[in-house]
Amino acid sequence: MPANDIGDGTTIVFGTSSFAAYVDSIRWSGQGREEIDMSHIGTTEGMPFLPSDMYDPGTLQLELHHDPDVTPPLAGANETITITFPLRGGSSAATFACTGNVQNYEFSAAKREKISASMTVKLSGTPTFTAET
Repeated sequence: MPANDIGDGTTIVFGTSSFAAYVDSIRWSGQGREEIDMSHIGTTEGMPFLPSDMYDPGTLQLELHHDPDVTPPLAGANETITITFPLRGGSSAATFACTGNVQNYEFSAAKREKISASMTVKLSGTPTFTAET
């Protein structure tokens, strides 16, 4: 049955670098697979396509509280990144785990605003979804 959830309580953990930050939002985007053009010189009318067996797992876009005492893992190798969603009533929360590396990190500071950062993580391989139990 579909569930309506609120993002409050969602956390993210970087397995190798142990990078940590307060997270304001997480967005998974850019996933998709290519369609392969199967046409040839004798093809007429509509072009036939077949889906690729592989897909691009996309990126995670994170909006964070920037901590000037913490260095983001920009030079690190791929690592396991686990997002844990708020517990809705079970004993073990749902998770989204993936392998990836930091592709981009930028921060900003403005008068009367928190120091914030944006981080883009490029995913590699197949993400794993684990349901709440």
